[in-house]
Amino acid sequence: MFSNGYDETTLVCQGGFEQWKREWVERIQTKAAKVNTENVMNFCGEVFQLETELQNPLDTDAQFDIPFCHNS
Repeated sequence: MFSNGYDETTLVCQGGFEQWKREWVERIQTKAAKVNTENVMNFCGEVFQLETELQNPLDTDAQFDIPFCHNS
């Protein structure tokens, strides 16, 4: 789905974005379902895994800055 771009800091989508989005949402939902009242305060466990999935959707060594917009 992705390949290296013109330099080491860019990725190029080669198609399959809709499939990737579905798979990402499934991963988010799976990890969110594991968070419960007994482990929510254990920030190195399930909450950390969910946060990591949201902050690094391509599972790379890079930190992504994803701007969030507010729906009006």
